[in-house]
Amino acid sequence: MGQAASLFEGAGVALELVVADSVGGGESVMEYFDNDPPAGVRFLDSRRQRPAQLNNELSGLARNDRLLFCDSDVTFTDPSQMLYLWELSYEWGPDPLGVVLSHPDGTVTDAGLEYLRGGLTAGADPRQSQGSGPPQVREVLAANGACLVVGRDWLRRVGGFDESFEVECHDTDFCLSAARLGARIGIADLGLVTRPANPTATPQQADRPDRTLFARRWQSYLEGRFR
Repeated sequence: MGQAASLFEGAGVALELVVADSVGGGESVMEYFDNDPPAGVRFLDSRRQRPAQLNNELSGLARNDRLLFCDSDVTFTDPSQMLYLWELSYEWGPDPLGVVLSHPDGTVTDAGLEYLRGGLTAGADPRQSQGSGPPQVREVLAANGACLVVGRDWLRRVGGFDESFEVECHDTDFCLSAARLGARIGIADLGLVTRPANPTATPQQADRPDRTLFARRWQSYLEGRFR
């Protein structure tokens, strides 16, 4: 983040960082940010909050017109990727823009969501058709909230992330809510941006109440849109 801050400063762009702990990182984490926080970094102690609540609170603290929601297990392999993502977000417009996420070996783990065979499915690996050219942005149905740029105006128009969701689906719900109001949801391939596979996206978790709520809210809309 320090390297990224220098790049942003060189480009004349203000970069702010708000760190939040929603899962309880332990007393050592709390001590670090309470006693000796890095310069220019704010810390939000939000343990026991739902992810959607946390995102909404972070949105209220941030001052910039573009917000990057980024989980702690997401790693940019080059700080210039962050600056390029910011530039792409303005080319794309204020609409939500996600990032293709991969394992360290380059295997794509998340490339957005599409609607296929009557349900939501993972987007195709963009590198299979894109080749080795410059990063591209393509439209998808929804993007992963683990690394998602959102214009502040869309947060206001949608009403933030729905806090009815306990653990998951709030990001997909947000993207669909924005799309229903006219937004295009994009996914950008910046090269190698890594994140372990989402541990909640497993068949064993298919009956999670969040998914039941999501299906009840969006099934008719999706069937009507893609009929």
